[in-house]
Order: sequence, then structure tokens, then C-alpha cells
Amino acid sequence: LGTGKFYLTHFAVIRKDRLSTKVRPVFNGALKFGGKSLNDAVLAGPKMINDIVDVLQFFRREKVALSCDIKEMFLQVSMTPEDQAYHHFLWSKSGKIEEAEEYRWRKHIFGNAGSPCVAIYSIKEWARRRADIYPLAAFVVENATIVDDNLISVETVAEAKETIQQLKKLYAEIGMDIAKFMSSHPDVLSELPEDERAPTMDLADLQEATMTAPAVKALGIYYSAADDAFSFRKDLPEKMTVWTMRKLLSFYATLFDPLGFISPVVIQARIHFQKLWPRGYGWDEEIPAKEVEDWMKWLESLPALSQLSIPR
Repeated sequence: LGTGKFYLTHFAVIRKDRLSTKVRPVFNGALKFGGKSLNDAVLAGPKMINDIVDVLQFFRREKVALSCDIKEMFLQVSMTPEDQAYHHFLWSKSGKIEEAEEYRWRKHIFGNAGSPCVAIYSIKEWARRRADIYPLAAFVVENATIVDDNLISVETVAEAKETIQQLKKLYAEIGMDIAKFMSSHPDVLSELPEDERAPTMDLADLQEATMTAPAVKALGIYYSAADDAFSFRKDLPEKMTVWTMRKLLSFYATLFDPLGFISPVVIQARIHFQKLWPRGYGWDEEIPAKEVEDWMKWLESLPALSQLSIPR
């Protein structure tokens, strides 16, 4: 399609559990052409992401919880002109290839192996440069972020409000917007426009300091600001009559629990898996019903997880 260019395929990732962006376009930098992909040639860079356990501990330390997201973080970071040549793509509004138009990315995209490092470096470097002016915000960016998620806890409502203002100013200086603010205390968000608050934040009755907020994901864990507590839920598989080693592993591996709150539950699943492993079943070989009786009992116990509430 041309010399000196590289074309990326793209697809949509649909997340119905998301409150806002339910469809995310992904450009497949890992897809190989001629035995090589874009990501094979891209330097991913050093690990700059904060440890998720550390971030959650900062979120749990003080009385008032606060979180927010950076809007379209990668797309706010420019790409050098020489790199843009390797980020062409085709798009057809009608779906017909003969009507496709050619585009080129000028910003970093979701799907390029180097984008996370570049984006995280950008915010952390600016936070370091402006730490004397925005000390609260700089601490959050340096220590309490996971890519575009910011989670922190502070001692008072006043400190939370000041942290919000510093974060907004700090990010604005590098062309980034933050939104979806959430807090365990309704007064923290009382002065924010509705479109800057998380969709679950209902502050209609601030006089009585009440708030309605269903559990939403905070770094992969369900968190309810109204209860100021973590919770867990795991839907049972629909009409799952055939179990294989691959299906067992993929199912219990989705119980995300970085702080080990439900370790006794997860360990039971691992024990069932390990008991089956020495029996030599292939990854996609059907396991006899008698062999998975204990596993089925474990599955039947999972709805009880929804009754668990762990104070932040």
C-alpha cells in the first residue's frame, strides 16, 4: 500500500461493565506481517507503573478516599513525526474496503507496546518538575496511580478538595483532563460540576450527607463509595456442562484479589486444579463429571461472595 508506511489493523473491545467508555478501539500492534509486528520493533521501555498493592494501600490509609481518571491518557501524548509513519490505518464508514479512507495517528495509541511507558513517564516527569507548586498532586501521580487511574486517601475533606484542585491544574498544564471523581465523603465532590463526577455519584441530598453509589471497579476490585467498602462478585458460567483444564484455569484466574481478601476461596480452586493436574488431562480434554464434583461444589458456593463487605 506504499513505501515507508506500516498499516495497523484495529478492533473494538466492548466492556459492558464500564460506566462511561464501553467500547474501546484497539490498534493491534502485535499482529505480525511478513513475520514481524510493530511491537517487535518498538522499545517497550522500563517498567514505570506503580505496584497495584502499593496503590491500594495508599487508598486505604486515611479517612477520606478519593479517585479519578485521566481522559484518554495515551491520546494526549504526541508521537514524533518519524514514528507516525508506522501508525497508518484504513477506515470505512460503510464497511466496504473499496470506500476506505487512509488515516495516520499523530498521538500514542492503545496497542503500541511503548505507549504505556511514554504516557506514564510524561505525567511522572511533569509531577516531579512541579512538586514544589503542587505537592499533593505530585505525590498522587508519583505514588498512587496505575496508568490513568488515580487513587488516594487523605485525612480531611479540605485536603481532598485541595488535592482535586492541584490534580486538575497539574494535568491541565500538559493538556490532560481528569474526570470521574469519586469519594467516600459527599462533601468532597459538592463543588464539582456533575460531568466531572463519576456517574455513580448522586449528591442530590447533601444536606443529610447521603450518597447513593453502587459498587464500581477500583483497579479491578469492586468498591462502593456509599459503604466505603470493597466487595466481590463472580457470576456463574452459563450452561457450563463440559469442563476442561483450560476452562477451569481461565475461570478461577478471573477472581482478581491483589490484597488477598478472598485467598481462602481462591486457594480452594487451586487445590481442585492441582488434584486434577497429575492425572494427565489435556488442556482441552473433557474431564469426567465424577472428577469435577468438588469443583462444582466450589462453584455453587461463589454467590456467597456477594455477601462479603470489607471496609476500605
